[in-house]
Amino acid sequence: MSESIGSTEESWTDDIEDVLKAILYNTSILLKEHKKNFIYYQDLLKWYKIPVIIIASINSVFSVGLSAFMKQSYVSTINCLLSLICASISSVELYLNIGKNVEIELDSYKSYQLLSTKISSTLKLNSCNREIHGSQFLSLCLNEYNQLFENSLVLVSDIEDKLLKKCDIVSPKTKTIVIKERPIIEHLKDDDSPTAFESIF
Repeated sequence: MSESIGSTEESWTDDIEDVLKAILYNTSILLKEHKKNFIYYQDLLKWYKIPVIIIASINSVFSVGLSAFMKQSYVSTINCLLSLICASISSVELYLNIGKNVEIELDSYKSYQLLSTKISSTLKLNSCNREIHGSQFLSLCLNEYNQLFENSLVLVSDIEDKLLKKCDIVSPKTKTIVIKERPIIEHLKDDDSPTAFESIF
C-alpha cells in the first residue's frame, strides 16, 4: 500500500504540474470569454423573442375582435402581415442560431468552470494527498479540454494560449532558452546548434 502511495506521489513531476497549470490558465480565460458571449447572445435573443410574442398576441386579438369593426378582408390582410412579420423575425433568429448559441455558450462556460475547479483543487493538494496518478490525471484533463475546445464556438477575441509557447535559444554559449521572459537552462551537446522550436512550457 505504501509503495502504491509513493509511486503516485512520485508521478507528480514538475513538468506535469506545469502543463496542468497551463490548462488551468487557459480554462480560466476561456470560461470568462464564454460567459461573456453567453450574456451577449442571451441579451440579443430577447430582441427577437419579445417582439414575436407581442405581435403574435396582438394578431390573435385582431383575428377575433377586429372583425366587428372592419371588413373581414381587411382583418385577414392585417393578420397576414402580422404573421409575416413574426415569421420573418423567427427565421432571422433561426438563421443566426442565436438560441442555439445561447445553449452552447452556457454549456461551454459550465464545463470550463468544472474543469478549472477540478484542476485547481487537485493542484492545491500536496502530492502525497493526491489519489490519482499524475500522468493519468493529465491525460484525463487534456482529453476533456480538447473535447470542450472542439465543441465550443469560435471566439472573436484572441487569447494567450499557455499550451502553445514559442521557445528560442538566445545564446549558444550559455545554452539559455528564454520562454516568455522565463529562462530555462538546457544542456546541449557541443555539436548541437541552437534552433527555434515549439514547446508547451
